[in-house]
Amino acid sequence: MNEYSPDHSVAERAAKEQEWQRLSEKADQVADRLGEPIDPGIKEIVVGLWAHGLTTGQSCEGHDDRAEALPWVSIEAPEPEGWQDNPELTKQWQKDNEQLASRFRETLDDWYRQRTADGEHIPDELRLVEAPQGIYGAFRIESGSQERISGLPKVERAKEATPHREEMRRLTDYLKERFLGSL
Repeated sequence: MNEYSPDHSVAERAAKEQEWQRLSEKADQVADRLGEPIDPGIKEIVVGLWAHGLTTGQSCEGHDDRAEALPWVSIEAPEPEGWQDNPELTKQWQKDNEQLASRFRETLDDWYRQRTADGEHIPDELRLVEAPQGIYGAFRIESGSQERISGLPKVERAKEATPHREEMRRLTDYLKERFLGSL
């Protein structure tokens, strides 16, 4: 069997599906400092980001009654041990975060470019953005409308959040399809 045979594609797809499942099971084992698991509504995008080599920190599926209304995921390189006392480690950490941001930006730009080329109009207020976090280059993927919608009363907040949550879900689908080779 040569590398371009249909059997190879089926085997490759099966291996990718197994890797997706492994990452999903790994996500099931992740907990925050309070022992809380990854929110079910954001877990799959975390898996999709991992599948594309993007390391994540915190995440939230968004809430209608408290905190931030819309989903978000932080992307950040692992914090190197001893960075506080080592300027070279700090610089490398910043560089690693910059590389993650660049890779994510390319992915996001490709996704929006593809949708636009397909004739879809995506309003600016629905677009996901890269929101810087801290001084070491970490960032969050979130809706550019996060602050506005999080400030709304509960009933309005839930209604306004729906298309933004859908946008994050669509990015999740894109990452999964891209990883599995369906695109």
